[in-house]
Amino acid sequence: MSRPLTFDLRQTVIDRMDLGTRFLLSQKCPALRRTNQRCPDKATTVEIKKDSVRINNTTFYVKKYQSGQHMEISEDDGDSKKVILKTTVPLRVAKKKLFETIMKRRSGVVKIKNLSIIGDLNLPPNLKLCVRNLKVAKPAFSFLEDFSEKQRRTSTLIVDLQKVLTADSFPLESLEMDYNFAVISNIPTKTLITTRQQFSMEGPAHEPVDIHRIHVKNCVSDWLDAGYLVARWQMSKPEIGRHWSLEGCYNVVDSIYTAAAKAPGAQKRFSGNGFFGDVTFPIDEEKVLNVFIEVVEKENGTEEYEVHFKVDPKL
Repeated sequence: MSRPLTFDLRQTVIDRMDLGTRFLLSQKCPALRRTNQRCPDKATTVEIKKDSVRINNTTFYVKKYQSGQHMEISEDDGDSKKVILKTTVPLRVAKKKLFETIMKRRSGVVKIKNLSIIGDLNLPPNLKLCVRNLKVAKPAFSFLEDFSEKQRRTSTLIVDLQKVLTADSFPLESLEMDYNFAVISNIPTKTLITTRQQFSMEGPAHEPVDIHRIHVKNCVSDWLDAGYLVARWQMSKPEIGRHWSLEGCYNVVDSIYTAAAKAPGAQKRFSGNGFFGDVTFPIDEEKVLNVFIEVVEKENGTEEYEVHFKVDPKL
């Protein structure tokens, strides 16, 4: 004669479900909410926007309810799922409540590999996240904004992150910031991805920045002093693997590369990168600085050029 189970089988099943599916299931079946909250929370990707929250492949929207409509609409194309929740309360309140409901836990930490926050960082109080890769952006920006305002905004961001992220999140594996933020000296990340700003391994006032890897995206100007960057790295003798790179159009990348190739002590050698060769500078008896160009194919099929400054072991 079989004996009844001595543990909650529902928790074993829910624990293996996608976090977005668990949220939908617990909303439809209140009896499962407590079980759901006891399960550890993990997500590969969470993206928070002004009008939606995406968990892995499921995106949740909140829209105003109109008489005669269904309170919930789901669309599934196989690769992604969209869930539209209708509400009679003000949308701003409903959107905030949606995120709080998804992320609210009785105990424990929500573990997220890739977190994107597009908009202001207004997270629920007492929320704790363990994050590896973070992307922050604001929907709008002004080219006329004073740079000190970007520095202030970045400092505030770091303080807010230290409140909401667990201690073992730091240093982040990567932090991507858009043009509304600035490179400052105390950003707790191994890799920093920034937009359009051409600072090297120093801040705007030449203060040292202790970040192992910096990558600049979508650069449209070539005012970087490549010779100065080479000279500073030869003086500071950074660790092996220290890496700064920039992507942009051919003219911008080629201008930086050409300026580096003309710096004192440059040794050019063929590397198989088409007509681009590696430019090498001695740092000390164990390390060299390599400058090279890489052609990268984007998802849309277009080509992007990248110039790299990287410290490698001396062969």
